[in-house]
Amino acid sequence: MKINKLLSIIVGIIITNLSYAQDFHFSQYNENPSLINPALTASRDAMRASVVYRNQWKSVTTPYTTYGASIDAKFKPSNWEQADKFRQKIYKRSVNKGSAGISFYNDKAGDGKLTTTNFNISLATFVKLNEVNKLSFGVQGSLTQKKIDYSQLLFPSQYNGTIYDPSTPSTESYNGQNVFYPDLGAGIAWCYGKNGSTFTANSQNYANLGFSIYHITRPNQSFLRGSGNRLDMKYNLHGNFSLASDEKRFGLEPSFLAQLQGKNLEVIAGSLFRYFLSIDSKYTGYNRRSAIGLGVYYRNQDAMITSLLLEYKAYAIGVSYDLNISQLKTASSFKGGMEITIRYTNSAIFLYQKK
Repeated sequence: MKINKLLSIIVGIIITNLSYAQDFHFSQYNENPSLINPALTASRDAMRASVVYRNQWKSVTTPYTTYGASIDAKFKPSNWEQADKFRQKIYKRSVNKGSAGISFYNDKAGDGKLTTTNFNISLATFVKLNEVNKLSFGVQGSLTQKKIDYSQLLFPSQYNGTIYDPSTPSTESYNGQNVFYPDLGAGIAWCYGKNGSTFTANSQNYANLGFSIYHITRPNQSFLRGSGNRLDMKYNLHGNFSLASDEKRFGLEPSFLAQLQGKNLEVIAGSLFRYFLSIDSKYTGYNRRSAIGLGVYYRNQDAMITSLLLEYKAYAIGVSYDLNISQLKTASSFKGGMEITIRYTNSAIFLYQKK
């Protein structure tokens, strides 16, 4: 019993230290573009909205729970391009040069109920290079609140050499239970797609590569008076590719995300295999494809991630589970975290109009 209790305490300390050192993250990273790169704001769809929920480490300690919501959209375009001059009913495709998005996330970690509430506003602009290539540039302004319940924490000074005495003062000097700070991020992304800047209709093959920096202002997140615990800048390198065929109704979507924050490096890589039950309409974009996707990903020295994606026209639901394979697997019994995402996209809004 004592050994198990000691192991739980050690594991809790390790996980708590990691939560201080790194931002919260999601296994379905492609479903949360505002956390990857602000240049991805409405980069593929005219409008996108999603919610996400994650629960992890339930088998080890107090569960860590994270949830969030985001919505982004392209600005109404001021110019239009002809999509197909040979049709009797001629449609024109919009060229969107800007987009905006907002997102909200809440994360609660550990016995001390360390809670992070994050609100973001993202802006992006698109530069069309040719019919199949574009660059996007994005910036993100954020406001973050962190709070903690000190009464739930244990301190070395409260151990008198024999037993733990909660009545003994912790000797820590706190600023308070809440910390507020503004933040700033920026990024750039290159995108390739058959239909130029919109990636709509029959655009089955696409690719994007991007680089972003978060916490440019390095805000002070310390709860202790007189301490300068500044948040390390985070550098993201990401890529997402799609090779699909309408004739064979299947697609392969490999992707990766590498995040460097201080001394912490996290790399996730894998692929999603999709089978299309139906395909997009070619000209209007009103009929959306439906698909079933199965994915496997690997997070370095941490977890194997399995995922299921169900898409029905404009709606999608994704479910993933982390199989813990790190040094914590003895305590976790390979159990990591469950994550659920629900998404709605609209590629037709502002994109097509009759001549």
